[in-house]
Amino acid sequence: MKVPLVYPKIPENTNGFLDKCIAFEKYDGTNMHWCWDKNSGWHTFGTRRTEFVMNRIGISEFNNEHSELKNASHIFNEQFRDRLTAFFCQHKIYSLNKMTVFFEFLGPNSFAGGHSEEDVLNDDQDLILIDVMVGKEIISPKQLIDDFSWLNNFLAKVIYTGKYTGQFTEDVRKGKYNINEGVVCKGMVDGQLFMTKVKTNDYLKRLSKR
Repeated sequence: MKVPLVYPKIPENTNGFLDKCIAFEKYDGTNMHWCWDKNSGWHTFGTRRTEFVMNRIGISEFNNEHSELKNASHIFNEQFRDRLTAFFCQHKIYSLNKMTVFFEFLGPNSFAGGHSEEDVLNDDQDLILIDVMVGKEIISPKQLIDDFSWLNNFLAKVIYTGKYTGQFTEDVRKGKYNINEGVVCKGMVDGQLFMTKVKTNDYLKRLSKR
């Protein structure tokens, strides 16, 4: 079913940081979320604009509406569900709150939100954790790294830590960091999370030819 935007829109090339930022790789996939609390367990999931009950019927409805994302529920249940549950239950800050985890779903041939049947046939799709929300607040980038680095390659890769400068954004655009789409820069401004994105020239060129 349709729901209000679950994950915030990220402005592009916006200099709003008062201090240093942490830049994570921006993955070219589909933003998805799963919701948990200690009493209900994993109870809903979906995309940025849709949400379904996390049971057999809900997963079937999701797959009918989002056939290109049909592997996402299976990957989450196999690789993340039990591990995240155990982690949340061990930490009071998480176990006492409603939790929402945000992943990017993609394969090597995903592009501009589209996904490849070749990746499905080759069982070559992944979920990458990009953010975690406690209650209604997304945690800081430092807390994301400190608390979820145990996910290793399934946590968004840190590309850069430092001041958000014109030189850094230009380096991203010109491909210095060898990334596909770009970066999402995150930092805390007056106690609130601030995010902005920078895309590579190569990605924008490929997008324009789509």
